[in-house]
Amino acid sequence: MRRALPCLLLVASACQREAPVRIERLAPSVSAMKPPALDAGVPFDFRWARIDETHVGAHRLCQVTRVSSRASLDRRSDVRYGGRRFAARATVGCRTPDGEAYVDLVFPPSLRAFESQVRSGAQVDGTVLSAHGGFDDLSVVEFVSVTEGPPLDVRPFDPIAVGPAHRFRSEGRDAVRVGDIRTCAIVWASDIGRIAQEQAERFPRGASHLVSVACRTVRGDDRVDVVATPRAAADLLTLRAGARVRLTVVAVAGGAADAPLAVVDAASVRPPEPTPPPSPAVVPTPTPVSP
Repeated sequence: MRRALPCLLLVASACQREAPVRIERLAPSVSAMKPPALDAGVPFDFRWARIDETHVGAHRLCQVTRVSSRASLDRRSDVRYGGRRFAARATVGCRTPDGEAYVDLVFPPSLRAFESQVRSGAQVDGTVLSAHGGFDDLSVVEFVSVTEGPPLDVRPFDPIAVGPAHRFRSEGRDAVRVGDIRTCAIVWASDIGRIAQEQAERFPRGASHLVSVACRTVRGDDRVDVVATPRAAADLLTLRAGARVRLTVVAVAGGAADAPLAVVDAASVRPPEPTPPPSPAVVPTPTPVSP
């Protein structure tokens, strides 16, 4: 009996060491997120280009929110862009339904004169050249044309307005365990990144994409690296500043700065159930009153 129940004879911290610290493989799942409608003249959510390579080679519209890291390119940059020759590049923020997504916008020598016209509020038509591999491993988009866009409405995010939620770091009796489902009050989220082959050993098998988030708690902000399989990568689109998303812990450590690893809980992206029609009101039958 003593051998069968060793944890009953030990303090809680000793028992926790025997708990699994990570799962070995992510469960196969398919995201419930629907692909964006590709209507002519409607800005594209370029986060989809990072998780769905069917957009490579297609023309997509970017409504520019900001431009940074402008740079001239020489022939040494050709390797990054598949041997193609480009004269200049810039990191460009493109409006999304709930924020912005960044791309590596490159200019052919014949179109470099339009570089100065790419600024906040402009609409840029571009061809997606690759899902990854650009500056900061961003999606690469080749400039085609630029027009003046409609008024830009991107409201600044106020992280102070985010109320705290669960912790993702073990503290006292609140130990984070594999399988825990905890709510993350997101105050910051990175772009969707891919997990390179040389980094794969740090993550459960099957993980292909990653978003780092900062979760607001009463003790400060906890960093969590949220991973997904290729078929569930669209779940990562729910991770944005200001959102409250349920995450399932898949490893208590292993991310950047030894952050825990998690996946988006399916309930966070499941389409809402249709609301049943209201029941018809029951009208009571009046009771006859004797005269």
